[in-house]
Amino acid sequence: MRPVLVQALVMIALAGVALSRGIGPQCVLSDLRSFVYYGAALLAPWAFPSGRSFRVFAWGSVVCGLAGSIWGIVLSLTGGGMVLYGLVLHFTRLIGPSEIVYPVTLFTAFGLLLFERRTPARLFLLVALSVSLLACYLTYSRGTYVALAAGLAAMLALLSLTAPRKAVETLLITAVALSVLFGTLALM
Repeated sequence: MRPVLVQALVMIALAGVALSRGIGPQCVLSDLRSFVYYGAALLAPWAFPSGRSFRVFAWGSVVCGLAGSIWGIVLSLTGGGMVLYGLVLHFTRLIGPSEIVYPVTLFTAFGLLLFERRTPARLFLLVALSVSLLACYLTYSRGTYVALAAGLAAMLALLSLTAPRKAVETLLITAVALSVLFGTLALM
């Protein structure tokens, strides 16, 4: 329960800072929306009677999130493009409540990937990780990007306490994923 309380206090403090700097309430609440889902995820381990039931839920979340991410990417890339803040984008920005699914799918797939031993399952999780990372980019949303950074920091902090080798592996996977993402975007 303590991590949820800490997260809530940090969210309130960040919202106060953002509001005091003149950022509108709608933007602040939109950017904090992702963290509500992370808070719910911190409560998830207590809702499952066994590790097996938690893994089944996590795999189900990845499969459903992957389907939603693929659909979002198809809609974005076939939308014809747009101009945002003077930048010409060759895609339509993914907006709305579904943009919360992408970072949650990404970190669920990431967490499963770190502890999965079977090669076909690892390949599936790598595909899910790549697709959800692309969907996160296509949101072109500051809130999604902040949620990704916060989620990565939290994952590294937890892993460094419980499995230090997995923390190093996480950093390597993140570096490769970001290199592939930015390399692909440079080609567009």
